[in-house]
Amino acid sequence: MWDVYSFPIKADTQTVYSTIYNGQLYYKPWIWDHHKRIMSVYTVPWYAACVANGYKDILEQGGAHFIKKYKVVPDRAVKKLYNSSDEIKQYPEWYKRYISANTGDTIRTLQIYAVTLAYDKVSNNVHVVSKQLLVNE
Repeated sequence: MWDVYSFPIKADTQTVYSTIYNGQLYYKPWIWDHHKRIMSVYTVPWYAACVANGYKDILEQGGAHFIKKYKVVPDRAVKKLYNSSDEIKQYPEWYKRYISANTGDTIRTLQIYAVTLAYDKVSNNVHVVSKQLLVNE
């Protein structure tokens, strides 16, 4: 099985991301069928993968080769397609602004957790395998 950005995933586990702002869960049901959903659902896993990759844009690894090979964009523009390490490090501040724009709240604190869940075939339950704090601002 493959996740967004062609990340291989295990069939028996799944990582979900939980965003807590100002001590409350960022859960707005009205955005789940909306284009705004993309900004939370896709950018948080991308950020986590970039952090695990030493703050290097994960899309650059496969994309740069493809772009150079097929001349999708001029060579001088390739570096502008990907985020620099400094830009990746600014993601939590951007995400605070994004949440603030959607909720109307001033975001004082932000925590993002990566929660790995596993399905137990014997008990037919889902349990938490690990919970890792990715952002604490």
